[in-house]
Amino acid sequence: MLLIENLSKKFDHLKVLDGVSLQIKPGQIVGLLGANGAGKSTLIDVVCGPIKMDSGLVKLNGTDLTKLSIASKVKLGLSRTFQYNGLFKEMTVFENFLLSKYAKLNTFQTLVLDFGRILPLNRNKEIAELADLLNNFQLEVEINKKVGKLSGGQSKILELAMVYLRQPKYILMDEPLAGVSKKLKTRVLVILKQMADSGIGILLIEHDTEFVISLSDKVWELDGGRLFRG
Repeated sequence: MLLIENLSKKFDHLKVLDGVSLQIKPGQIVGLLGANGAGKSTLIDVVCGPIKMDSGLVKLNGTDLTKLSIASKVKLGLSRTFQYNGLFKEMTVFENFLLSKYAKLNTFQTLVLDFGRILPLNRNKEIAELADLLNNFQLEVEINKKVGKLSGGQSKILELAMVYLRQPKYILMDEPLAGVSKKLKTRVLVILKQMADSGIGILLIEHDTEFVISLSDKVWELDGGRLFRG
């Protein structure tokens, strides 16, 4: 279980998070609603890093995450997505895949640099693994295409695939529908359901209230730094 207890964060004299407490169980989707500036993204930044909390406690399956680095949290199974996509736009789909995979394994020695491009020592094996991953996410993209050239929906689904590659136990998602067309919205919904069915706990931040309610086991609202049951 991911446990957040009495989390508080203040910027100057503005208290953005005021004693926020919630828990997410394996396979559970918890929705979080709130107006712009309510502190939703700050909550993710504090739980996952890089922002430090003023007070409170975060535990993952009993392990205190409060003072751990971002990398250590990822290794323990805590991941996130970003409102404006956390992938490297100037790198190809294949290169982003390699970075995501080997960042989790911490085995960058299996990669080499060739005129600034990232190459694996076993290219055919990696291409086959990426093809399987893209197929599982029903994403048809050219692996040598730069991520910045993908559509908003394609890049969002690719980001979800890259996060899934890390074998997370919990994912904190910051507006997974941002920039996604209506056509791909349903696919994102299916992907999140499949992730939850596989046992991954999800905190879902999204402005689309209907989308959040349709997916979530529980819904909360963040207002004035405090959490209210939605």
